[in-house]
Amino acid sequence: MLLAWKEQDPLLLMAEIVRFNSFHNPRLTVKSLFMKLPFQFSPKEVEASLHAMKGQEAFEDIVQIVTPVGTEFLYSTRYLDPNQAARLAELCDPGQTY
Repeated sequence: MLLAWKEQDPLLLMAEIVRFNSFHNPRLTVKSLFMKLPFQFSPKEVEASLHAMKGQEAFEDIVQIVTPVGTEFLYSTRYLDPNQAARLAELCDPGQTY
């Protein structure tokens, strides 16, 4: 089902995964998730999709946050505010060293 959705509307697929994580968990979505199974977008496809979302009212809630070590996360401003997202990014960044 995800593969069919990917073919029909990759922007909506990405946005709904990000929104689901932001609302139900709440957690950030690591951008590289979309390059893994079952999605298997190429890095160019992910960047192109995120670029295409910009300026579209339907996707204005999808925001990217980058941690100091460079890990890129996505979240929905419908369910998380920027301060919450920043705190979550600090807590869950897999690239951080302690």
